[in-house]
Amino acid sequence: MQRRLDVGDVFYTLAEDLKTPLVRIAYKAELATGSHKNIQEIQQTVAGTLQLIDAYLLAVRGQQQQALVFEPVSPSAVIADTAYDLIDVAKKFSCQVLVDVPHSGAYALTHRKSLQTALTAIGTVFIEAQNALQTKNRAITLSSYKTKQGFAVGIFCADDSVHLNAQLLSQARSHVGRAARPYVGFASGASSQLFIAEQLAQGLQSGLRTARRGKLTGLVVDLLATPQLTLI
Repeated sequence: MQRRLDVGDVFYTLAEDLKTPLVRIAYKAELATGSHKNIQEIQQTVAGTLQLIDAYLLAVRGQQQQALVFEPVSPSAVIADTAYDLIDVAKKFSCQVLVDVPHSGAYALTHRKSLQTALTAIGTVFIEAQNALQTKNRAITLSSYKTKQGFAVGIFCADDSVHLNAQLLSQARSHVGRAARPYVGFASGASSQLFIAEQLAQGLQSGLRTARRGKLTGLVVDLLATPQLTLI
């Protein structure tokens, strides 16, 4: 009979995953003398590692608290800030960061930091996945659009850029508690980032879901609108 893993086991594996970029930091540091490029790579690796650690800690705190304090947030503002957060990793892997926000005057109730951190994690996964697959025209699109309940906020890319579909997402969720890296099927090295994004989205009383925008496929978080705060 297969042993059921505690969520703590998954977080333990996540902590182990953090060792890889730290090893890269140590290696690059040895080569950094007199090399601006190596020093820059060290800085980028450190920033990415700290970002993952911060996301991990935020997810843990969100799971430990009964509820996060929600506030009126502009989805378009979160999209803009997330795009800024992804600039360095996008440059590193020669990936365009596009923004599609048709309703910039709308507001939703959510926990801004959790939402932005989840989107940044998803964006990082999509960018790195395109690099791993050696996609020629690399691009991600950050988008916010209206739904029947409110808004969907997420990140999209071309269908052939990442291995992404609703069935795979469902399978990954079913593996939580049974596999150390439940989201590993999406892209190489993506398991930790997507697990964190899922935990953060659940803390927003939502969760991740797959969605389509034209010819693009992506992951989104659903938010409830606050009509009284919507600017006409």
